[in-house]
Amino acid sequence: MDVSADDLSAIRAAILTHYAQHRRDLCFREERTPYRALVAEVMLQQTRVEAALPYFERFVACFPDPASLAAADEQEVLRLWQGLGYYRRARNLRAAAIEVMRAHGGVIPGDPVALRRLPGVGPYIAAAVGSICFGHRVASVDANVRRVLARVFGILSPLGKPATERRLRELAEALLPPEGAGQWNEALMEFGATVCRPVDPGCDDCSLAPYCRARAQGLERRIPLRPSKTPKPVEAIVSLVVADRKDRLFLVRRPDTGLLAGLWEVPTFADVQGDPMCAAEARYGIRLTWQKHVGQFTAVFSHRVWSVQVVRGQGTAPDRTDAGWFSEEQIRMLPLSGPAVRAITLAAG
Repeated sequence: MDVSADDLSAIRAAILTHYAQHRRDLCFREERTPYRALVAEVMLQQTRVEAALPYFERFVACFPDPASLAAADEQEVLRLWQGLGYYRRARNLRAAAIEVMRAHGGVIPGDPVALRRLPGVGPYIAAAVGSICFGHRVASVDANVRRVLARVFGILSPLGKPATERRLRELAEALLPPEGAGQWNEALMEFGATVCRPVDPGCDDCSLAPYCRARAQGLERRIPLRPSKTPKPVEAIVSLVVADRKDRLFLVRRPDTGLLAGLWEVPTFADVQGDPMCAAEARYGIRLTWQKHVGQFTAVFSHRVWSVQVVRGQGTAPDRTDAGWFSEEQIRMLPLSGPAVRAITLAAG
């Protein structure tokens, strides 16, 4: 490795000093238990801390331990997750709680292998929970850590390439202190979140500036290099917000697998040939007395984009096991998809 032990020690000391002086008071750092740490790390995947905090507080207030989460109805779990996105995380978290109750007596396992086997627990989450709560000496490498390491050590190959990821892993492990891996992992992740930021790195106030190769070469805004992305396919979607004479909305539940699985939405149609209202009648028995186009929006997912046309109307339709009429109060108790919330809001405006 082309990094001296002295440089590694200096970098480690600078980050730990910064953490000691600027550590944020975050609710998931209070009452640090393995369960609360697991919930927090699952929520923080692909989600900013600021956005996750209110969800975390509501979630652990409702489900304070694995037993309560394992016993919960999936729809209630999804409702509390509504708006946080990537709903598979919520299902995996509930599945992990069920496995903890089945195989571990209701206690999050400290054994690294058992922890890694829980549903939804990948290498990063296992390392974070293991190091913070059980003292495992293992590097936790998230997006923040990868960015800091790529900049400080001037890595000029794109993220995602096997050689790049191996190099980042080597550096993360080389920086691990002999003791206190949990605090170190938190300090490094915090540094990436608050100083070595993605778009606006705080280089002028950065304690790592003397060691940062990207800074020395004027590449701090280019590194880390991103792999070229394939354009996401765009799907034309029609969302039908239909009310009855009692101002109830007709909602349908999505299948248990696939995109937005298990969430509720207004009738939504993709790639409809001809009149989408004919499709609405054929699929759900919806008969409209009037209809009006009220606007459009774009919904971006990980692998596709929806271009959504919103139609408001009034009509009738029979109840079904996967669809029915819901009052405003009842809707508040359902886990709605993000596009459904936007369509209903647009139609109401």
